[in-house]
Amino acid sequence: MRKSSMDLTSAVRYKSLASACARLLATAMLAIGGVLFINQSSITETAEAVEVKDFNIKEYIQSHLTSNTYKCLDTLATKESNWNFKAVNGSHHGFLQGRSQWLATANEEQQYDWSSRYVAHRYGVTEYDEPDFCAALDHWKAKGWH
Repeated sequence: MRKSSMDLTSAVRYKSLASACARLLATAMLAIGGVLFINQSSITETAEAVEVKDFNIKEYIQSHLTSNTYKCLDTLATKESNWNFKAVNGSHHGFLQGRSQWLATANEEQQYDWSSRYVAHRYGVTEYDEPDFCAALDHWKAKGWH
């Protein structure tokens, strides 16, 4: 007679083990749920206590550039658009007046990122590996565009 892969005793043990695991899992889930519920009020209190500061693109940019490079960018952005990220002049868009239709819908960070890559590609980078906005400003002063 051929033995089955699972006899009756093994089946009962397996069922009991599976049942015990299910009970243990259910107990653990209840305990975790209770902890999450109890801690929810302290999380909410912490979230309410935190003051959210408005995002300031100029501060963000200043934190990524040396002061000299930032001064050059500030001058260039003021001359091009007075820091208006929605500025349009013909086919040029954004605070540095890039010639890309994409800039028309880009947010402030995206415009800065695009402009930084453009300036780094066209005018190089400084010794601090930042886009050389001073070289772009010098070109703008000489030619009226950058």
